[in-house]
Amino acid sequence: MKTGQLYMPQYSKPLRKTFLLDRNYQKELAKHKREYIIRFILFLIGLALCVSLSGCAAKPAPMVRTEYKDVLVPIRCKVSLPVKPKFDSSNMQSAVELAKYYQTCEALLKECANVGDR
Repeated sequence: MKTGQLYMPQYSKPLRKTFLLDRNYQKELAKHKREYIIRFILFLIGLALCVSLSGCAAKPAPMVRTEYKDVLVPIRCKVSLPVKPKFDSSNMQSAVELAKYYQTCEALLKECANVGDR
């Protein structure tokens, strides 16, 4: 007899009555039933182990991305501005002095902001 096959003798009588009376067949059938139940229980145990151990699996590490951004921070500039000259419409020298004042102020502010000549 090969493995995994049931013992089935040759009979001339009706099969139902004969199978109930044959003890060898009943033994093989009981053995096959036990093997089936054992395999089914082992399958359930394996399935339960897989499900329970899947909770212990390592979680994927979060992806860390580093982004560099320029952050502009306002700073206090310690610059003393010169005294502003008064403009006199009849005197052209006062217009020249006022232009020099604005030019000086612009140079001081560029120096404070580290802009330089752009």
